[in-house]
Amino acid sequence: MALQCDFVIHPAGSSGVRAGHPAGSQVIAFSGLPAARNHPRAHQPEQTRRRPGNRLGRRKDRGLLTLYTLRPIERVQSTLTDRAAAPRRPDEGAPDAWLVFDDRYAPALDGLAPGTDVLLLTWLDRADRDTLTVHPRGDTARPLTGVFATRAPERPNPIGVHTVHILAVTGTLVHVRGLEALDATPILDVKPLLTADR
Repeated sequence: MALQCDFVIHPAGSSGVRAGHPAGSQVIAFSGLPAARNHPRAHQPEQTRRRPGNRLGRRKDRGLLTLYTLRPIERVQSTLTDRAAAPRRPDEGAPDAWLVFDDRYAPALDGLAPGTDVLLLTWLDRADRDTLTVHPRGDTARPLTGVFATRAPERPNPIGVHTVHILAVTGTLVHVRGLEALDATPILDVKPLLTADR
């Protein structure tokens, strides 16, 4: 059965934020529901979609996936606001930027230090999720290529992956070098680069 998967960002304070999430948070809800919107279980609350002990591979659950929820840990603060003028890569003039984290995530920042490189995962909220093929780097002289073989922001789930260099850490603000993400881009996660001691 075909699945239709959607991420929805509920702005802070909206009625779309589910009970149990901290006040003022944004929520990205990922639902893998059958394409048929009138599925009898499509609108059941999140906690009732999967019974304890039921694996998704079992016949009774086939065709219906659990609802997953991602909470952005805050946003990018950057001088980049015009997508058309934004660099495509960090080494093409991407400016320094700030990663602004919610105060509740302060303990998670412990260990991040100036001079280190990290992987930054973002949600490219202004990307077109219906695009499946692109001309790489927007060059029409190059053949159309599937988005999974490119770094184009347009893709079914537009997760951005950026390698950034930390310049400074001030409380819940992290200053990074050369980030091509637009201002207010939601941040999903930060991970250290793999090294011999990690």
